[in-house]
Amino acid sequence: MIKQVFAGHKRRYGSRRIVAELKKQGHEVGWHQVWTLMKQAGLQPIQPHQRPGPAKSFVPRTTDSTHGKGYWPNLLLDQPLLQGP
Repeated sequence: MIKQVFAGHKRRYGSRRIVAELKKQGHEVGWHQVWTLMKQAGLQPIQPHQRPGPAKSFVPRTTDSTHGKGYWPNLLLDQPLLQGP
């Protein structure tokens, strides 16, 4: 059942989400039991969490500094300095 839920959610569900899914289906399982069985079966989600602390959040990489297209000039350099707020 664990493998079915894991595959059904395209390897995105970890042990805690799988426990919640199995409980919805009426099965009584514990988080540690599912985690152990997943480890034995070699099932590792795409974004794994570290145990026992909180899950790490995913931080996407949004800047590509190696694009080679140059950069925009600083348009504020030609402006006069501000004298007030």
